[in-house]
Amino acid sequence: MTEADDIHSLNSSTVNNDDYLVLTQQEQTTTVKERKEKQVLKPPAIHASIRSKSDQQQQQEGRENVAKVSNTSTLASIVLTFVSCKSCVVAGTGALGIPHALSRSGWIGLVFLGLSAVMAQFSGCLLIRCLYHRQGHRLSGFPEIGHVTFGLPGRIVGIVFPMLLLLFTPILYMILAGDNVSRLLASAGVSVSRKACTWIVSAVVGFPFALVRTMRDVSFMSFFASMATVGLLFVITSASVSVIHEQPNVHHDWANPGGIPIAFSTFSFSYCGNVIYPHLESSMAAPSDWPKVLLVATFAVTIMYMTVGFLAYLAYGSTVHNPVYDSLPQGIVLRYLYMMVDTINVNVSETTGAAQNVAMLVATLHVLLAVPMYLYVLTVDIESWLGVSYLQEHQQHATMKRHKEDQDDANTIDDQEDHDDSTTIQQHRSWMKRQRLWLQRHAKATRIVLRTVEICSCAVVAMLTPYFSDFMSLIGTIAAESLTFVLPCIFWIKLAWHDRNPWELLGCALIAAVGIFCAVFGTADAVKLFLNDIQQSS
Repeated sequence: MTEADDIHSLNSSTVNNDDYLVLTQQEQTTTVKERKEKQVLKPPAIHASIRSKSDQQQQQEGRENVAKVSNTSTLASIVLTFVSCKSCVVAGTGALGIPHALSRSGWIGLVFLGLSAVMAQFSGCLLIRCLYHRQGHRLSGFPEIGHVTFGLPGRIVGIVFPMLLLLFTPILYMILAGDNVSRLLASAGVSVSRKACTWIVSAVVGFPFALVRTMRDVSFMSFFASMATVGLLFVITSASVSVIHEQPNVHHDWANPGGIPIAFSTFSFSYCGNVIYPHLESSMAAPSDWPKVLLVATFAVTIMYMTVGFLAYLAYGSTVHNPVYDSLPQGIVLRYLYMMVDTINVNVSETTGAAQNVAMLVATLHVLLAVPMYLYVLTVDIESWLGVSYLQEHQQHATMKRHKEDQDDANTIDDQEDHDDSTTIQQHRSWMKRQRLWLQRHAKATRIVLRTVEICSCAVVAMLTPYFSDFMSLIGTIAAESLTFVLPCIFWIKLAWHDRNPWELLGCALIAAVGIFCAVFGTADAVKLFLNDIQQSS
């Protein structure tokens, strides 16, 4: 190759980078004209299917650097997962529905609750193993796993079901919070409609959510949510124990086969953290500790569920409601607690529903702090697709700063020529890329608008759907069971088929079959109950 060919090859080369729009610098020996002929980098190709392997690794490394949680020991990792995933995300609202699920299935539901815990632990570990199935490369979540296993149909399934859960769960929480706030204000003598309270709740949640930048911020909020969960469980168990001897005619069933599928959907929802697991695992300093972390977290949450479910169902029997604090009788002020400390004299007749109000207040606090966790995971994917995530903006500013320093040192192009070149290059870009470029230049405003739209959308649906119990069952059967039990097992069977581990594949097949069976029949029952409530209210 001649020297002229080398120069021609050098001048015609371009740099492919899917992250940011920057100018590249030539070596100091090149001329100003050669530097100006360099093309501007193209805007981010956000969809994971068209990113190269090295680009995905670079983005993952950047995410870990920004959102790294200080959990360098196994104990700290356990605290992170327990607080951010189990205790915050699912333990509070899951515990509210467990007693009602037992009233549908009978005492045998405790066996299925334990079975759900074992299956959730197994599938949670499988999901993370799916992420690392390709040597030297980590997949990002359900969409990429689905694409690797079943191509485009798998990607669509991996996008739709997590989106359903991430969008409908905040709606469920807002239904609960709006109803609680309305009832709490009514007990204080202030009459505010449930719909108005739903908008108030959305505003309270939306303001901090619009300012959340990384998973670390969400994890900080989840710590307080976990404390609210502990308080909620303490109130419910104390109130249940205090009235057990006053409920002599409570009816209990040992087994109700017809109610097992829909009860199983509630159990599935109570353990459904799979959609957030990839984000939590990526923030760990020691990802290899994930199985131990998940085991301890699942065990701790199961103890909570067993305790609340057993005591509440024992106290209130088949009449227990969802949420369970609606079953707390009026006039009960946690006498069991007062008997333990024996320091307060309580005139029960002078109080009405104190335990119920305390439980509603703590439950509302829990869901207000847990909503940002779900919405953040949903939003960060959309923001990455648009190229306006905090990580991308942070990297873009750093790259532009380095470019400006290099440009000042080289003392090159004047501003007018740069503007002309940028305009010429932009004219050759598609309309969609130009819109993405505009969004990237206003990344912070775009994030705020996007998150505001999400909060308002959730509030509108929550305002129009007042049936907490039915909505919870519907989410559990459609999305939670698929994400918790079905999809991880099916994906792993496809990925590990050639490994030929018969016992593991058999376990995956059984869990997937149980999940599909309960999802089909549970969805039918949930839809039937949902329609019946609508007809009765109309």
